[in-house]
Amino acid sequence: MYKLLPLLLMFVNFSPVIPGSYIRPQHLVVYPLFLYVVFMTFKNLVLRIKELRTIVLIFSLIIFWGGVSTFWMKSVYPYNITGILSAIDSLALPIAVICVVSFGINNCQLTFTKELFIKSINTYIFILITVSILILIQIFTGISWWFDYFIDSTREINVAESAMSMGRYSGIYAQPFEAGLAASLGTFLIFYRIKYYQKIHLFDIIGYVFIPFIGILSVSKAFFLICPPLILIYLIHNNPRWLQHILSFLFLTLFGLLFFLTVVNPLWNGSIFIQRYFTSEVVDESANDSIQRYTSGRYASDSSVKAKALVLISKYPIFGFGMSWRQGVGNDVIDGAFDNAYLQMLIYGGIPNLVLYLLLLWAMFYIAYIHRKYSPLESSFLLIITFYIFLAGNGAPCFPQHKFTLAFFTIITLLVHIMAKQREIHNNSWSHHRNVYVPESWNSGMPRTDLGKR
Repeated sequence: MYKLLPLLLMFVNFSPVIPGSYIRPQHLVVYPLFLYVVFMTFKNLVLRIKELRTIVLIFSLIIFWGGVSTFWMKSVYPYNITGILSAIDSLALPIAVICVVSFGINNCQLTFTKELFIKSINTYIFILITVSILILIQIFTGISWWFDYFIDSTREINVAESAMSMGRYSGIYAQPFEAGLAASLGTFLIFYRIKYYQKIHLFDIIGYVFIPFIGILSVSKAFFLICPPLILIYLIHNNPRWLQHILSFLFLTLFGLLFFLTVVNPLWNGSIFIQRYFTSEVVDESANDSIQRYTSGRYASDSSVKAKALVLISKYPIFGFGMSWRQGVGNDVIDGAFDNAYLQMLIYGGIPNLVLYLLLLWAMFYIAYIHRKYSPLESSFLLIITFYIFLAGNGAPCFPQHKFTLAFFTIITLLVHIMAKQREIHNNSWSHHRNVYVPESWNSGMPRTDLGKR
Protein backbone atom coordinates (compact mmCIF):
# COMPACT_ATOMS: atom_id res chain seq x y z
CA MET A 1 0.00 0.00 0.00
CA TYR A 2 2.88 2.38 0.81
CA LYS A 3 4.11 1.97 -2.77
CA LEU A 4 1.04 3.85 -4.01
CA LEU A 5 1.80 7.01 -1.99
CA PRO A 6 3.16 8.92 -5.04
CA LEU A 7 -0.12 8.31 -6.89
CA LEU A 8 -2.08 9.48 -3.86
CA LEU A 9 -0.08 12.72 -3.75
CA MET A 10 -0.74 13.30 -7.44
CA PHE A 11 -4.50 12.91 -6.90
CA VAL A 12 -4.34 15.42 -4.04
CA ASN A 13 -3.51 18.01 -6.74
CA PHE A 14 -7.11 17.78 -7.90
CA SER A 15 -8.64 18.16 -4.47
CA PRO A 16 -10.89 21.17 -3.67
CA VAL A 17 -10.27 23.67 -0.89
CA ILE A 18 -12.00 23.54 2.47
CA PRO A 19 -14.57 26.40 2.50
CA GLY A 20 -13.75 29.25 4.88
CA SER A 21 -10.54 27.63 6.10
CA TYR A 22 -6.84 28.27 5.66
CA ILE A 23 -6.27 24.51 5.75
CA ARG A 24 -5.65 22.99 2.34
CA PRO A 25 -6.17 19.35 1.37
CA GLN A 26 -2.39 19.03 1.12
CA HIS A 27 -2.21 19.75 4.85
CA LEU A 28 -4.71 17.01 5.67
CA VAL A 29 -2.89 14.40 3.59
CA VAL A 30 0.83 15.20 3.34
CA TYR A 31 1.64 16.35 6.88
CA PRO A 32 -0.17 13.51 8.71
CA LEU A 33 1.61 11.07 6.40
CA PHE A 34 4.90 12.84 7.13
CA LEU A 35 4.38 12.53 10.89
CA TYR A 36 3.50 8.86 10.44
CA VAL A 37 6.69 8.32 8.44
CA VAL A 38 8.77 10.05 11.10
CA PHE A 39 7.18 7.85 13.80
CA MET A 40 7.63 4.61 11.81
CA THR A 41 11.25 5.33 10.86
CA PHE A 42 12.39 6.98 14.08
CA LYS A 43 15.28 4.53 14.53
CA ASN A 44 15.93 4.04 10.83
CA LEU A 45 16.89 6.30 7.97
CA VAL A 46 13.94 7.20 5.75
CA LEU A 47 16.16 9.08 3.27
CA ARG A 48 18.70 6.50 2.20
CA ILE A 49 19.78 8.46 -0.87
CA LYS A 50 22.31 11.15 -0.01
CA GLU A 51 21.15 13.47 -2.80
CA LEU A 52 17.66 13.66 -1.29
CA ARG A 53 19.16 14.19 2.16
CA THR A 54 21.05 17.16 0.73
CA ILE A 55 17.87 18.74 -0.65
CA VAL A 56 16.03 18.23 2.65
CA LEU A 57 18.98 19.63 4.60
CA ILE A 58 19.07 22.81 2.52
CA PHE A 59 15.32 23.40 2.92
CA SER A 60 15.71 22.80 6.68
CA LEU A 61 18.53 25.35 6.89
CA ILE A 62 16.42 27.91 5.01
CA ILE A 63 13.59 27.41 7.51
CA PHE A 64 16.00 27.56 10.46
CA TRP A 65 17.68 30.79 9.33
CA GLY A 66 14.29 32.27 8.47
CA GLY A 67 13.20 31.56 12.03
CA VAL A 68 16.37 33.16 13.44
CA SER A 69 15.82 36.20 11.21
CA THR A 70 12.18 36.49 12.28
CA PHE A 71 13.20 36.49 15.94
CA TRP A 72 16.01 39.01 15.34
CA MET A 73 13.79 41.41 13.36
CA LYS A 74 10.76 41.23 15.66
CA SER A 75 11.30 44.82 16.82
CA VAL A 76 10.92 46.03 13.20
CA TYR A 77 8.34 43.47 12.06
CA PRO A 78 6.26 42.15 14.98
CA TYR A 79 5.28 38.50 14.87
CA ASN A 80 2.70 37.78 12.20
CA ILE A 81 1.63 34.21 12.97
CA THR A 82 -0.28 33.76 9.71
CA GLY A 83 2.68 34.96 7.66
CA ILE A 84 5.17 32.84 9.60
CA LEU A 85 3.08 29.67 9.27
CA SER A 86 2.52 30.33 5.56
CA ALA A 87 6.26 30.79 4.97
CA ILE A 88 7.16 27.65 6.93
CA ASP A 89 4.45 25.70 5.12
CA SER A 90 5.79 26.64 1.67
CA LEU A 91 9.31 25.54 2.65
CA ALA A 92 8.36 22.46 4.69
CA LEU A 93 6.03 20.93 2.08
CA PRO A 94 8.95 19.79 -0.17
CA ILE A 95 10.57 18.12 2.86
CA ALA A 96 7.36 16.28 3.72
CA VAL A 97 6.76 15.15 0.13
CA ILE A 98 10.32 13.85 -0.29
CA CYS A 99 10.12 11.87 2.96
CA VAL A 100 6.66 10.42 2.26
CA VAL A 101 7.48 9.32 -1.29
CA SER A 102 10.86 7.88 -0.22
CA PHE A 103 9.21 5.93 2.57
CA GLY A 104 6.88 4.31 0.05
CA ILE A 105 9.48 3.27 -2.53
CA ASN A 106 12.72 2.74 -0.58
CA ASN A 107 12.53 -1.05 -0.95
CA CYS A 108 11.08 -1.14 -4.47
CA GLN A 109 12.94 -2.63 -7.38
CA LEU A 110 14.06 -0.43 -10.25
CA THR A 111 11.47 -1.82 -12.66
CA PHE A 112 8.58 -1.13 -10.27
CA THR A 113 9.91 2.38 -9.51
CA LYS A 114 10.00 3.19 -13.22
CA GLU A 115 6.47 1.86 -13.69
CA LEU A 116 5.28 3.92 -10.71
CA PHE A 117 6.98 6.99 -12.16
CA ILE A 118 5.18 6.58 -15.48
CA LYS A 119 1.85 6.01 -13.69
CA SER A 120 2.41 9.19 -11.66
CA ILE A 121 3.18 11.09 -14.85
CA ASN A 122 0.05 9.73 -16.51
CA THR A 123 -2.06 10.73 -13.49
CA TYR A 124 -0.72 14.28 -13.54
CA ILE A 125 -1.20 14.64 -17.30
CA PHE A 126 -4.76 13.31 -17.01
CA ILE A 127 -5.52 15.88 -14.31
CA LEU A 128 -4.14 18.69 -16.47
CA ILE A 129 -6.16 17.53 -19.49
CA THR A 130 -9.30 17.59 -17.34
CA VAL A 131 -8.50 21.09 -16.06
CA SER A 132 -7.87 22.34 -19.61
CA ILE A 133 -11.21 20.97 -20.85
CA LEU A 134 -13.03 22.62 -17.94
CA ILE A 135 -11.36 25.97 -18.73
CA LEU A 136 -12.39 25.71 -22.39
CA ILE A 137 -15.97 24.92 -21.35
CA GLN A 138 -15.86 27.98 -19.10
CA ILE A 139 -14.77 30.21 -21.99
CA PHE A 140 -17.30 28.95 -24.53
CA THR A 141 -20.30 28.52 -22.23
CA GLY A 142 -19.60 30.75 -19.24
CA ILE A 143 -20.24 27.83 -16.88
CA SER A 144 -17.57 27.71 -14.19
CA TRP A 145 -19.27 26.68 -10.94
CA TRP A 146 -16.88 23.74 -10.54
CA PHE A 147 -13.92 26.10 -10.05
CA ASP A 148 -15.64 27.67 -7.04
CA TYR A 149 -14.61 24.61 -5.04
CA PHE A 150 -10.93 25.33 -5.74
CA ILE A 151 -10.92 29.06 -4.95
CA ASP A 152 -9.64 30.30 -1.60
CA SER A 153 -12.75 31.63 0.16
CA THR A 154 -10.84 33.21 3.07
CA ARG A 155 -10.25 36.36 1.01
CA GLU A 156 -12.84 38.75 -0.40
CA ILE A 157 -11.01 38.90 -3.75
CA ASN A 158 -8.19 36.48 -4.49
CA VAL A 159 -5.61 36.48 -7.26
CA ALA A 160 -7.39 33.87 -9.39
CA GLU A 161 -10.72 35.77 -9.39
CA SER A 162 -9.02 39.10 -10.05
CA ALA A 163 -7.07 37.63 -12.97
CA MET A 164 -10.18 35.94 -14.40
CA SER A 165 -11.97 39.29 -14.55
CA MET A 166 -9.24 40.36 -16.99
CA GLY A 167 -9.51 37.22 -19.09
CA ARG A 168 -6.69 35.24 -17.46
CA TYR A 169 -7.91 31.79 -16.45
CA SER A 170 -6.16 29.86 -13.68
CA GLY A 171 -8.47 26.85 -13.50
CA ILE A 172 -8.00 24.99 -10.21
CA TYR A 173 -4.81 26.88 -9.39
CA ALA A 174 -4.40 29.79 -7.00
CA GLN A 175 -3.06 32.21 -9.61
CA PRO A 176 -2.03 32.35 -13.30
CA PHE A 177 1.65 31.88 -12.43
CA GLU A 178 0.96 28.51 -10.80
CA ALA A 179 -1.19 27.50 -13.78
CA GLY A 180 1.77 28.32 -16.04
CA LEU A 181 4.11 26.25 -13.87
CA ALA A 182 1.74 23.28 -13.95
CA ALA A 183 1.24 23.50 -17.73
CA SER A 184 5.00 23.69 -18.28
CA LEU A 185 5.69 20.67 -16.07
CA GLY A 186 2.93 18.74 -17.82
CA THR A 187 4.38 19.57 -21.25
CA PHE A 188 7.85 18.47 -20.16
CA LEU A 189 6.40 15.22 -18.83
CA ILE A 190 4.64 14.49 -22.13
CA PHE A 191 7.92 14.68 -24.01
CA TYR A 192 9.63 12.61 -21.31
CA ARG A 193 7.03 9.91 -22.00
CA ILE A 194 7.78 10.08 -25.72
CA LYS A 195 11.51 9.75 -25.07
CA TYR A 196 10.92 6.90 -22.64
CA TYR A 197 8.82 4.87 -25.07
CA GLN A 198 10.66 6.10 -28.19
CA LYS A 199 7.31 6.58 -29.91
CA ILE A 200 4.25 8.80 -29.76
CA HIS A 201 1.05 7.47 -28.20
CA LEU A 202 -2.47 8.84 -28.60
CA PHE A 203 -2.37 9.88 -24.93
CA ASP A 204 0.66 12.08 -25.66
CA ILE A 205 -1.11 13.81 -28.54
CA ILE A 206 -4.26 14.43 -26.48
CA GLY A 207 -2.18 15.82 -23.64
CA TYR A 208 -0.18 18.05 -25.92
CA VAL A 209 -3.30 19.40 -27.63
CA PHE A 210 -5.02 20.35 -24.36
CA ILE A 211 -2.36 21.10 -21.71
CA PRO A 212 -0.84 24.17 -23.45
CA PHE A 213 -4.26 25.83 -23.23
CA ILE A 214 -3.75 26.12 -19.46
CA GLY A 215 -0.51 28.03 -19.92
CA ILE A 216 -1.75 30.20 -22.77
CA LEU A 217 -5.15 31.08 -21.31
CA SER A 218 -3.55 32.00 -17.99
CA VAL A 219 -1.21 34.35 -19.90
CA SER A 220 1.60 33.08 -17.73
CA LYS A 221 5.05 34.15 -18.87
CA ALA A 222 6.36 31.14 -16.97
CA PHE A 223 4.76 29.11 -19.75
CA PHE A 224 4.80 30.93 -23.06
CA LEU A 225 8.15 32.72 -22.66
CA ILE A 226 10.24 30.07 -20.87
CA CYS A 227 8.72 26.68 -21.71
CA PRO A 228 8.92 26.62 -25.57
CA PRO A 229 12.69 27.25 -25.95
CA LEU A 230 13.51 24.77 -23.18
CA ILE A 231 11.23 22.16 -24.77
CA LEU A 232 13.11 22.52 -28.07
CA ILE A 233 16.45 22.10 -26.29
CA TYR A 234 15.12 19.04 -24.49
CA LEU A 235 13.84 17.51 -27.74
CA ILE A 236 17.15 17.97 -29.54
CA HIS A 237 19.27 16.59 -26.69
CA ASN A 238 19.99 12.86 -26.61
CA ASN A 239 17.34 11.83 -29.14
CA PRO A 240 17.64 9.85 -32.37
CA ARG A 241 17.75 12.23 -35.34
CA TRP A 242 14.48 10.97 -36.82
CA LEU A 243 12.70 11.53 -33.51
CA GLN A 244 14.24 15.01 -33.19
CA HIS A 245 12.77 16.06 -36.53
CA ILE A 246 9.34 14.57 -35.83
CA LEU A 247 9.03 15.99 -32.32
CA SER A 248 10.38 19.42 -33.26
CA PHE A 249 7.93 19.66 -36.17
CA LEU A 250 5.08 18.44 -33.95
CA PHE A 251 5.99 20.92 -31.24
CA LEU A 252 6.33 23.96 -33.50
CA THR A 253 3.20 23.30 -35.56
CA LEU A 254 0.88 22.35 -32.72
CA PHE A 255 2.10 25.05 -30.36
CA GLY A 256 1.97 27.66 -33.11
CA LEU A 257 -1.55 26.61 -34.13
CA LEU A 258 -2.86 26.58 -30.56
CA PHE A 259 -1.23 29.92 -29.87
CA PHE A 260 -2.71 31.49 -33.02
CA LEU A 261 -6.22 30.12 -32.48
CA THR A 262 -6.19 31.26 -28.87
CA VAL A 263 -4.98 34.79 -29.55
CA VAL A 264 -7.40 35.51 -32.42
CA ASN A 265 -10.37 33.98 -30.58
CA PRO A 266 -12.94 36.79 -30.15
CA LEU A 267 -14.49 34.97 -27.17
CA TRP A 268 -11.32 35.45 -25.12
CA ASN A 269 -10.74 38.97 -23.83
CA GLY A 270 -7.37 38.02 -22.35
CA SER A 271 -5.67 37.81 -25.75
CA ILE A 272 -4.61 41.46 -25.48
CA PHE A 273 -2.17 40.50 -22.71
CA ILE A 274 -0.34 38.15 -25.07
CA GLN A 275 -0.57 40.42 -28.12
CA ARG A 276 1.25 43.22 -26.37
CA TYR A 277 4.36 41.05 -26.04
CA PHE A 278 4.57 40.50 -29.79
CA THR A 279 3.34 43.81 -31.22
CA SER A 280 4.51 47.39 -30.98
CA GLU A 281 1.14 48.45 -29.56
CA VAL A 282 1.30 47.98 -25.80
CA VAL A 283 -1.28 48.64 -23.13
CA ASP A 284 1.07 50.75 -21.01
CA GLU A 285 3.28 53.26 -22.78
CA SER A 286 5.87 52.92 -19.99
CA ALA A 287 6.41 49.32 -21.08
CA ASN A 288 8.05 50.25 -24.39
CA ASP A 289 11.35 49.08 -23.06
CA SER A 290 11.57 45.42 -24.12
CA ILE A 291 13.04 44.16 -20.85
CA GLN A 292 10.41 45.94 -18.80
CA ARG A 293 7.67 44.73 -21.12
CA TYR A 294 8.61 41.05 -20.97
CA THR A 295 9.18 41.11 -17.21
CA SER A 296 6.12 43.25 -16.39
CA GLY A 297 8.26 45.87 -14.71
CA ARG A 298 10.20 43.44 -12.51
CA TYR A 299 13.43 44.61 -14.14
CA ALA A 300 14.69 47.76 -15.87
CA SER A 301 12.66 50.16 -13.73
CA ASP A 302 13.12 52.22 -10.57
CA SER A 303 11.01 49.75 -8.59
CA SER A 304 12.63 46.67 -10.11
CA VAL A 305 13.61 43.53 -8.24
CA LYS A 306 17.25 44.54 -8.54
CA ALA A 307 16.62 47.95 -6.98
CA LYS A 308 14.60 46.45 -4.12
CA ALA A 309 17.23 43.78 -3.49
CA LEU A 310 20.07 46.32 -3.37
CA VAL A 311 18.19 48.49 -0.86
CA LEU A 312 17.34 45.45 1.27
CA ILE A 313 20.94 44.19 1.23
CA SER A 314 22.27 47.63 2.19
CA LYS A 315 19.97 47.83 5.27
CA TYR A 316 19.46 44.25 6.45
CA PRO A 317 22.02 42.05 4.66
CA ILE A 318 22.20 39.20 7.19
CA PHE A 319 18.63 38.76 8.42
CA GLY A 320 16.43 40.42 5.82
CA PHE A 321 12.95 41.13 7.16
CA GLY A 322 12.20 37.65 8.45
CA MET A 323 9.09 35.58 7.85
CA SER A 324 6.83 38.12 9.58
CA TRP A 325 7.18 40.60 6.73
CA ARG A 326 4.03 41.48 4.86
CA GLN A 327 3.16 44.23 2.47
CA GLY A 328 2.28 47.57 4.07
CA VAL A 329 3.29 46.69 7.65
CA GLY A 330 6.35 48.46 9.02
CA ASN A 331 7.72 48.58 5.52
CA ASP A 332 9.94 51.51 4.59
CA VAL A 333 12.21 49.63 2.20
CA ILE A 334 10.11 47.60 -0.24
CA ASP A 335 6.73 48.56 -1.64
CA GLY A 336 4.64 45.89 -3.28
CA ALA A 337 4.74 42.11 -3.18
CA PHE A 338 7.89 40.14 -3.98
CA ASP A 339 7.22 38.62 -7.41
CA ASN A 340 10.61 36.94 -7.41
CA ALA A 341 11.95 33.80 -5.73
CA TYR A 342 15.36 35.32 -5.05
CA LEU A 343 13.93 38.47 -3.50
CA GLN A 344 11.70 36.25 -1.36
CA MET A 345 14.79 34.48 0.02
CA LEU A 346 16.42 37.84 0.77
CA ILE A 347 13.31 38.95 2.65
CA TYR A 348 13.02 35.70 4.64
CA GLY A 349 16.67 35.52 5.69
CA GLY A 350 18.96 37.97 3.93
CA ILE A 351 22.02 36.90 1.96
CA PRO A 352 22.41 33.56 3.84
CA ASN A 353 19.00 32.33 2.68
CA LEU A 354 19.61 33.56 -0.88
CA VAL A 355 22.89 31.62 -0.93
CA LEU A 356 21.12 28.53 0.41
CA TYR A 357 18.43 28.77 -2.29
CA LEU A 358 21.07 29.08 -5.02
CA LEU A 359 22.87 26.13 -3.41
CA LEU A 360 19.62 24.14 -3.65
CA LEU A 361 19.37 24.77 -7.38
CA TRP A 362 23.06 23.99 -7.83
CA ALA A 363 22.61 20.71 -5.91
CA MET A 364 19.81 19.69 -8.28
CA PHE A 365 21.98 20.58 -11.28
CA TYR A 366 24.82 18.56 -9.77
CA ILE A 367 22.59 15.54 -9.13
CA ALA A 368 21.64 15.56 -12.81
CA TYR A 369 25.27 15.95 -13.85
CA ILE A 370 26.74 13.08 -11.81
CA HIS A 371 24.05 10.66 -13.04
CA ARG A 372 24.36 11.48 -16.74
CA LYS A 373 26.43 8.32 -17.28
CA TYR A 374 24.05 5.92 -15.54
CA SER A 375 20.71 7.57 -16.36
CA PRO A 376 20.97 9.85 -19.42
CA LEU A 377 17.19 10.03 -19.89
CA GLU A 378 16.39 10.91 -16.28
CA SER A 379 19.38 13.21 -15.76
CA SER A 380 18.57 15.29 -18.85
CA PHE A 381 14.98 15.66 -17.66
CA LEU A 382 16.08 16.72 -14.17
CA LEU A 383 18.53 19.18 -15.70
CA ILE A 384 15.93 20.86 -17.91
CA ILE A 385 13.21 21.21 -15.24
CA THR A 386 15.76 22.55 -12.74
CA PHE A 387 16.85 25.13 -15.28
CA TYR A 388 13.18 25.95 -15.81
CA ILE A 389 12.74 26.56 -12.05
CA PHE A 390 15.85 28.77 -12.10
CA LEU A 391 14.34 30.94 -14.85
CA ALA A 392 10.73 30.89 -13.64
CA GLY A 393 11.86 32.08 -10.20
CA ASN A 394 12.48 35.49 -11.75
CA GLY A 395 8.72 35.85 -12.21
CA ALA A 396 7.54 34.70 -8.78
CA PRO A 397 8.47 32.27 -6.00
CA CYS A 398 7.83 28.76 -7.34
CA PHE A 399 7.52 26.68 -4.18
CA PRO A 400 4.78 28.60 -2.31
CA GLN A 401 2.53 27.33 -5.14
CA HIS A 402 1.22 24.32 -3.21
CA LYS A 403 -0.32 22.23 -5.97
CA PHE A 404 2.73 22.67 -8.19
CA THR A 405 5.14 22.01 -5.30
CA LEU A 406 3.34 18.78 -4.45
CA ALA A 407 3.57 17.46 -8.02
CA PHE A 408 7.08 18.79 -8.67
CA PHE A 409 8.75 17.19 -5.66
CA THR A 410 6.85 13.92 -6.12
CA ILE A 411 8.36 13.82 -9.61
CA ILE A 412 11.81 14.86 -8.35
CA THR A 413 11.85 12.21 -5.62
CA LEU A 414 10.84 9.40 -7.97
CA LEU A 415 13.38 10.61 -10.50
CA VAL A 416 16.26 10.65 -8.01
CA HIS A 417 15.31 7.18 -6.74
CA ILE A 418 15.42 5.82 -10.29
CA MET A 419 18.81 7.40 -10.95
CA ALA A 420 20.22 6.15 -7.63
CA LYS A 421 19.00 2.59 -8.25
CA GLN A 422 20.47 2.61 -11.76
CA ARG A 423 23.77 3.90 -10.38
CA GLU A 424 23.77 1.15 -7.76
CA ILE A 425 23.12 -1.51 -10.39
CA HIS A 426 25.91 -0.11 -12.55
CA ASN A 427 28.38 0.01 -9.66
CA ASN A 428 27.51 -3.51 -8.50
CA SER A 429 27.87 -4.79 -12.03
CA TRP A 430 31.25 -3.08 -12.37
CA SER A 431 32.45 -4.49 -9.04
CA HIS A 432 31.35 -7.96 -10.13
CA HIS A 433 33.18 -7.73 -13.45
CA ARG A 434 36.37 -6.59 -11.74
CA ASN A 435 36.51 -9.94 -9.91
CA VAL A 436 35.80 -12.05 -12.99
CA TYR A 437 38.61 -13.73 -14.94
CA VAL A 438 39.14 -12.01 -18.29
CA PRO A 439 41.07 -14.01 -20.94
CA GLU A 440 44.15 -12.30 -22.32
CA SER A 441 42.80 -12.38 -25.87
CA TRP A 442 39.89 -10.09 -24.81
CA ASN A 443 42.32 -7.25 -24.19
CA SER A 444 44.90 -8.07 -26.86
CA GLY A 445 42.82 -7.45 -29.94
CA MET A 446 43.04 -11.16 -30.94
CA PRO A 447 39.86 -12.96 -32.03
CA ARG A 448 37.82 -14.03 -29.02
CA THR A 449 37.98 -17.78 -29.64
CA ASP A 450 37.73 -18.61 -25.95
CA LEU A 451 34.11 -17.44 -25.51
CA GLY A 452 32.03 -20.07 -23.75
CA LYS A 453 35.05 -22.12 -22.55
CA ARG A 454 34.91 -20.95 -18.95
